[in-house]
Amino acid sequence: MWQQIRKNPFLQSSLITTVAFNGANFLSFVVNFLLVRAISVPDYGEYVAATAYAGLLSIPFSILTLIIIKKIGQHKAQERTEYILRLERRLGKFMRRNGWWMAMVGLGLGWGINYFANLSHAMSIGYILFSLLLSAWGMFWAASLQGLKDFRGFSIATMGTMVVRIMLLVAAIFVFPHSLVFIYLTILGSSLAGIMWQRWRVKKQGSEKRRRAGMDKEIRLKMTKEAWVTTLGTLGMTALISVDVMLVKKFQTESVAGLFGLLSLGAKIIFYATQPIMQVAFAFGAAKEGEKYQLKNLKISTLILLVVGGGVIGAYLIAPELIIRILAGEKYLAITGYLWMAGVFGLLFILNNLYTQFLINRKSFWAGGALAMVGMQSLLIWQWHDSLRQILLIDIGVGIGLLLVNLMGIYLTARPAYGKKSTNSVV
Repeated sequence: MWQQIRKNPFLQSSLITTVAFNGANFLSFVVNFLLVRAISVPDYGEYVAATAYAGLLSIPFSILTLIIIKKIGQHKAQERTEYILRLERRLGKFMRRNGWWMAMVGLGLGWGINYFANLSHAMSIGYILFSLLLSAWGMFWAASLQGLKDFRGFSIATMGTMVVRIMLLVAAIFVFPHSLVFIYLTILGSSLAGIMWQRWRVKKQGSEKRRRAGMDKEIRLKMTKEAWVTTLGTLGMTALISVDVMLVKKFQTESVAGLFGLLSLGAKIIFYATQPIMQVAFAFGAAKEGEKYQLKNLKISTLILLVVGGGVIGAYLIAPELIIRILAGEKYLAITGYLWMAGVFGLLFILNNLYTQFLINRKSFWAGGALAMVGMQSLLIWQWHDSLRQILLIDIGVGIGLLLVNLMGIYLTARPAYGKKSTNSVV
C-alpha cells in the first residue's frame, strides 16, 4: 500500500493534505467550540451571518484562485514559479492604479450590506470588508502553492493559521470576554499571518526573473470561456451554502439565527472533513498531466465522500444530543431533531461541489447549474421560512435537484471522451 502511495502523486499529495487538513479542521472545531461557548447565541448568529456574507462576496477572489491554479498547471514545472512572480507584479500594478475606485466600491458595498443584511453590529460590516481585502491577497498565494503542487507548504500554512487563531482567540476570550469585536480581530490577524507565510514560501522556491514576453496576450486571450465557467460554478456553490444563513438572519430573530448557525456548522463538518480530497482532485485535474486521470479520480473521490458523509449522518442520527452538548452546550439543544437533516444537506453539498469542480475542469457550462438552483433556493426560502425544518427541507430538495443536474452534465461532458477512446482503439 505504501509503495502504491509513493508511486502515485495524486494519492501521495492527497495523503499529505488530508492529514494536515484534518488537523486544521480539528483546530477549526476547537475555534467554534470556543466561540459558541464564549459568546451568546444571538452573537454567534451574527458572526455566522457576517462570515457567510464575507464568503459570498469573496467569490471573485475564489475565481482568481481557480484560474491561477489552472494557468500554473498549464506551464512546465520549471517555469511555474517565474510565472507566479510575473503575475504578482502585474496584479500589484493593477491595484496601485485602480485602488481609489476600489475603495469607493468598498464603501458602497458596506452601505448596501448594512441596509439589506439586518446585522446588529456595525463592526460586522468592517469585518466583512477587511475579510475581502485579505481574501484578495491570501487566495493568490494559496493558489500559487497549489499550482506549484506544494501541498506540503499549503498544508503547513493552513495548520499554522489555525494554531495562531486559537492562540489569539484564547487570549481575547480571557482578556475581553464576550467581545465580538476582538473575536473578529483574532480571525483577521491569524489570516494575515498565514498569508505572509505562504508568500514567503512561494518566493523561496525560485529567483525572480523578468521575462514578460507573451504574458499579456496569454492572459487576455485564453481565459474567456474558462473565466465564465469558473464564475458560474464558484458563485453557485458558495451561494448554496451561504444563502440560507443570510436569509435566516434577515427574516428570523437573532436567537433563531444563532441556532441555525450551528446547524450550518453541522452541515459543513462533512465538507471540512473531505475538503482535502476536492482540493487535490481539482489541482491534479487542472494540470496537463492529470487530464487522463480526471474520471478515475472523480470515482475515487465520490466513494470517499459517501463513506465519510454517511458516517457523519449516522452519528447525527444515533447521538444528536451528545454531539450538540459537546460542540456547543445545552443552550443549543433545541436543534437536536434537525441535526441529521443538516448532515444530509452537508453530504449533498460536498458531492455537488466535487462534481461542479469536475465540470469547471472540463470547461463545461453545466457548472452553472449550481447558480440556477441557488436562485430557486432563495425564492423558496424567501417565501417559506417559518421554521428551521421548512428551511432545511428546502435545502435538501435543492441539493438533490442540483445533484441530478450535475450527473447529467458529467454524463454529457464525459461521453465524447469515451467515444474518442473507443474510436482510437478500433483504428
